[in-house]
Amino acid sequence: MNMHTKLMTTTAAIAAASPPGNGNSPANHPVITGSWLARAKLSVTESALLADDMVKGRVVFEKPTIKQATQLTGASQGYITTAGRLTSEQRELVKIGKLKLSKVHNHNNRPMSDEAIDRFVLKVGAERVMASLDRFTQPVTHYKHQPSLFAAE
Repeated sequence: MNMHTKLMTTTAAIAAASPPGNGNSPANHPVITGSWLARAKLSVTESALLADDMVKGRVVFEKPTIKQATQLTGASQGYITTAGRLTSEQRELVKIGKLKLSKVHNHNNRPMSDEAIDRFVLKVGAERVMASLDRFTQPVTHYKHQPSLFAAE
């Protein structure tokens, strides 16, 4: 197959290899999903043709992966994940500006499990953990600026 024939059939090949659309795409154009695109082994030329088809609406792109959504929107993966975990009530409050996504994101961190703490101790060594605990539990007069285990203190 010569290069011209290959280029002419790229969209048809993508359409044949892509998952079926939901029937709601414009004029039932071929639909590709983010996960399909992430796994596709396309040449530079095929990628350019596909991108052109997407821009011109000849191929519909839906359900991007989180990584693709970050590239398209500039949002962080963490914020996208947090937004995906919002309740419908929280989502509405975020939309109207009564709740900041950053507040939910930063306060949504769960406490470390005992297993996670054990992994940390194995990683840094028990001696370093004990030395740190010794520093934290020494009398206040010993340090100019006593570090605190508790942020509220």
